[in-house]
Amino acid sequence: MRLPILAACFLGGCCFPVAPADPDFRPGEPVDGDVVAPDAPDTPDATETEKSDSTGIFADGAAVLAGVPGEQAPIINELSGETIGTSITREGPAEVAGIPCGNTVHVYDDSWGCETTAQVQKGGYTIEPSWIGLHYTTGTITNLNADMLVPKQEQLTLGGVPCGTWAHLTPDGSLGGCALREAHTFGSITLPAETDFTLRDDGTLDTAVIYAEDFTLAGKPMKAGTFEFNPDGTVSSHNPDWFGD
Repeated sequence: MRLPILAACFLGGCCFPVAPADPDFRPGEPVDGDVVAPDAPDTPDATETEKSDSTGIFADGAAVLAGVPGEQAPIINELSGETIGTSITREGPAEVAGIPCGNTVHVYDDSWGCETTAQVQKGGYTIEPSWIGLHYTTGTITNLNADMLVPKQEQLTLGGVPCGTWAHLTPDGSLGGCALREAHTFGSITLPAETDFTLRDDGTLDTAVIYAEDFTLAGKPMKAGTFEFNPDGTVSSHNPDWFGD
């Protein structure tokens, strides 16, 4: 399964480029179905959700490395050979900053994560035991996987954007990127279905990998490939026939 492009390295040892200089990248494939991101409750009545959403917070990677005892080893990207994080192996499962983790914790530049041993409630979602990543400072999840939600879903709709089964979330919990299951317009740019894209923090289109053979951007015919966009929606770079493989 292809994974969407991102602007950093995330859990599982994968690097996601924002420019065609880094080949370590396979974008994702959409599937059928739909789920709309839940609204946060106006007045949470139970403390469990509130407590769960307030956990997983570390200031940075150094705080995780200092606060989680265990044997440390580098995490190496198999394709690039680069060190992208640190793995901490502990004697057994235990809570880490309130998150029910197994015996392995991964630490990255902008996030940390573990394989959970129980359901976790985050951002209005209930997530089955699975590998999750958490942003520093906010403690929000980095990636949302439809098949790990309770109840299990087939695909996602986040902020009105029709995604496939996987999405990257920003530190404030908003959509950071995904693979489109149908065409969608961002400002003046309409991206075709099955495009993998990333957004800037302000919600403007940042990058896209487009696989469609025949399409236009802002009225101009384009070849499939990798695109970068200026904040005003104009194309800043285009690499035809490059898809990150």
